[in-house]
Amino acid sequence: IKKQLPGELHNLSALTHLDISNNKLKGTIPNGLSKMTKLTYLFLAKNDFDAGIIPASLGNLTSLEELSLKDTQLTGTI
Repeated sequence: IKKQLPGELHNLSALTHLDISNNKLKGTIPNGLSKMTKLTYLFLAKNDFDAGIIPASLGNLTSLEELSLKDTQLTGTI
């Protein structure tokens, strides 16, 4: 994986689990991630994402059962 999440990640539309924790990823979480509507587990913990608000687009992940943003600089609610 590059230092940033690839914007094309949303093309993996059938994916149900995504764990890319502890990869020292930088930048922002791509809005396209919200198109991965079959995701039930999304783990983005322990990365160096730009500080800011949790993207509201993650609220579109209606199948999501577990989300981990631990040890990131993201704040807010979904």
